[in-house]
Amino acid sequence: MQNDKEIVNIFISETRELLSAFNVNLNTIERDVTDLRPVEEIKRLIHTLKGIFAAMEFSKLTEVLHVTEDVLEQISMTSFFDTETLDIFYELNNKLNSLMNFISHMKVNKFGLSENQKIEEMPEFEVSEIKNKLQQVIDGKISTGIPYEIVVDYDKNCKLKSARAFQTLTRLEKFSKIVSSKPTRQEIEDEKSFANLKITIVSNEDDRLIREEISKVDEVSDIKIEKLTEKANIDKRLDISSDFQSIRVPLTDLNKMMGILGEIVTERNKLEQEYIKTNVSSFSFREYDRITTEIQELILNARLVPLDNIFTYYPRLTRKLAQEYNKEINLIVRGKGVEIDRISIDLLNDVIIQLVRNSIIHGIESPKNRKKKKKSTIGKIVVIAEKDYQDIIIKIEDDGQGIDVPLLRKYSLEKGLIKKNDKLSKENLLSLLYFSGFTTSDQVSELAGKGIGLNLVYKKIINKLNGTINIETQKDFGTRFTIRIRRNQQIFSGLIVEIENSLYSIPMPNISRVIHVPKEKCYFDEKKRPYIVLNREIIPLVSIRENYELESMTQKNMKIDSIGTVIIWQHGEKKYGILVDRLVNQQQIVYKNRDTLMDRIKGFGGFSYIGEGNVVPIIDPSTYSVK
Repeated sequence: MQNDKEIVNIFISETRELLSAFNVNLNTIERDVTDLRPVEEIKRLIHTLKGIFAAMEFSKLTEVLHVTEDVLEQISMTSFFDTETLDIFYELNNKLNSLMNFISHMKVNKFGLSENQKIEEMPEFEVSEIKNKLQQVIDGKISTGIPYEIVVDYDKNCKLKSARAFQTLTRLEKFSKIVSSKPTRQEIEDEKSFANLKITIVSNEDDRLIREEISKVDEVSDIKIEKLTEKANIDKRLDISSDFQSIRVPLTDLNKMMGILGEIVTERNKLEQEYIKTNVSSFSFREYDRITTEIQELILNARLVPLDNIFTYYPRLTRKLAQEYNKEINLIVRGKGVEIDRISIDLLNDVIIQLVRNSIIHGIESPKNRKKKKKSTIGKIVVIAEKDYQDIIIKIEDDGQGIDVPLLRKYSLEKGLIKKNDKLSKENLLSLLYFSGFTTSDQVSELAGKGIGLNLVYKKIINKLNGTINIETQKDFGTRFTIRIRRNQQIFSGLIVEIENSLYSIPMPNISRVIHVPKEKCYFDEKKRPYIVLNREIIPLVSIRENYELESMTQKNMKIDSIGTVIIWQHGEKKYGILVDRLVNQQQIVYKNRDTLMDRIKGFGGFSYIGEGNVVPIIDPSTYSVK
């Protein structure tokens, strides 16, 4: 059975990789349904998937993928991906992904490979509905039609241009499907100015009838119609390549390589110290340093995937839910190029989807209510990805109704989560939202309102991603969730410093500058907390001595004769001046995880080895707080 288990693991891994590529190509088509360059790649992916499912004796899935191939052939002939057909392909992709999750959670060693057909009889494997929809596309019941791009100009003196544009769209809708228009229908209704009307439609009618219908609209001065079929075919031929540019490497092997690389970097640091002691400059050492740095970057990058792989799904999710709940929402996504460890990306995706759903369903008001509040009728959701030396930072914010904190307190009292006399801060009250089953919503749907969403989000971020989550909200102005997830970066550039005759490492990327501060430039607030002023900005000073109890018990108050060297550190929105005795050098640091005992030490981010095996704590200023 062990061989069966290994085969099934390979099957799941390969299938998920193919489905991920399938989804990326569908997203490309969704952005422009006339761009058929990804279709040939989808054909290859579906053919490969069909072969894999056939080899595993999943006959029903193999049959569905065979029908999918027939649909793709038809699309190639019409050179257009109808949005309804695209929806079916997304449904197929989601179904196959859910099956992979189901199979991966099964006890594989309970089944032999010869019994896969029995497994396929389970209700989770029901795919007949998707197969029927695909067959309808082939039978012409879901027609792809011919894509046209139309540009309509109106008379220069036309005073009712928005009304004429609206009439044009209305006429075209009688016999065609409007894929897109510029300006959009909403912009036309808002009477925003525009030079001409550009429309992409799908229709089974010829361009002569289309021209006749548009001409019936008053004050139309010019009509340009281009059939996109030929253009799509030309584009498709220009950019098709079936060459493989990658190979599969098990993540366990990458982890082993990272471990070996860490040892190489440690030995490199030792070698550098030897050269410094002997005062010898060696070209061969510099070359060795360059090679190890390049290997390090290659291995680190091999573990990472861009967030664009999941971010491309959110516009579609937003449109679908906005239509379902009769809302108008503009989704803005930033930071698609930020990369994350491939182990974490699926969990993070689940978290973001849940929070975006919450914003759509509970956060953004209906257009009618937004108008009453003198807001734009179009709500806004922003998903932002950023990174610093330690963390991947994800922000999901909306301009909706915000969280009603007094109502939150009322519900918490009713559920017995707090007592009447409890004095809780706004932050503590908001943290109650993470309790399982806790909800302030009166509406329960399949997607939201059950009080389990934020609880699952919290568990995934805290327990599985080793991260943090913070809520900021203001009634009628919106809500922001900020997620911080530790980057799995085991090697980084660090600044070695000396404090009380001991060495420490401070990661370089977030150090903005190093300055010398004389005593007269140090100030104290009303609570006798030290700070400096730099470029008109107040920066609190943090003593690592105090955090590590390196000072004697009689030095609880900072009695400073000379401030000396201060490292200006910025972490997220926090900025500190860190006091050190001396700068030693800068070198590559191999990060080692802290153990349970070290977790209790505030401000400690892990440790590393330098020189001849000396243990050096890694300072983590993100945990400091100025009380």
